Amino acid sequence: MIRQSADACGNTEAVKEYVRGFFSQMKKTDFIAVMMSLMTCLREDEAYRFPKPVLLLCGADDRSGNIRRIAASWAESDPNCTLRMIENAGHNANQNNPGAVNQEIYEFLSNSREALSSSENR
Repeated sequence: MIRQSADACGNTEAVKEYVRGFFSQMKKTDFIAVMMSLMTCLREDEAYRFPKPVLLLCGADDRSGNIRRIAASWAESDPNCTLRMIENAGHNANQNNPGAVNQEIYEFLSNSREALSSSENR
């Protein structure tokens, strides 16, 4: 189960090894509890809206559960939600493609700051 989780999290062997090492430090019962909680923590709620602008980053190659589908659904239905797919990245997009992740965060924060400044000047 650790190997499968690691394979789903990363595109590169370095990221997979990092995830395997992290999960290997956990007791088996703790690992199973974490995996079970992750399966139930995200669910579709069509009525929910983010109260503030939110940036969702998702690795284009993410194979962990249904996160890509849920993220796309949020972005389509919530005007405060911006989804950016990170190319050449799995679930741990910040490890697979840190440059692209950092660029998306920078652009989001820059645009949010500009929007905030212009609304304060009204």
